[in-house]
Amino acid sequence: MAKQKKEVQKALTAANGGRLRTYPARLDDVDRWFDQAFRGMWPTSPLFTRWPRLASGSGWNPSVDIIEKDGHMLVKADLPGVKKDDVDVSVEGDALVIKGRRKEAKDVDEADYRLSERMEGEYYRSIPLPEGANADGIDATYEDGVLEVKIPLAEQPKKKARKVKVS
Repeated sequence: MAKQKKEVQKALTAANGGRLRTYPARLDDVDRWFDQAFRGMWPTSPLFTRWPRLASGSGWNPSVDIIEKDGHMLVKADLPGVKKDDVDVSVEGDALVIKGRRKEAKDVDEADYRLSERMEGEYYRSIPLPEGANADGIDATYEDGVLEVKIPLAEQPKKKARKVKVS
């Protein structure tokens, strides 16, 4: 659990321009954190296992990985079952926004469901851009349900080490 907490702090720090943000940016983040923390702990209620959207109260949020290397920040978002035309990537202010809608074919009568865990509906993720991000150079690709957004970062000046005389 401690390792997982450190990884989350590292990702939040990288996504927030090097400053650790200890509060959620959106209510969706709080929902996702609670879902991840308490997944599997609640007794399965027939109401929530049959219609999990009643438990969450909303659609779904794609999971993301944020990686910084080689002068770029790479955001990978899992969007299973989403068509390329239903993915919208934009920069709003100082944040990368990924939003859209996942649609499911309704080929089964709802009364016939025994369990329904696949979510549909709108999704929205807002990821703060770090200082020095080049919004004009952002490139995105989408393949096999994974969105990859490559954000070039300005090269930070290298600080020279110097000896300080102690008197």
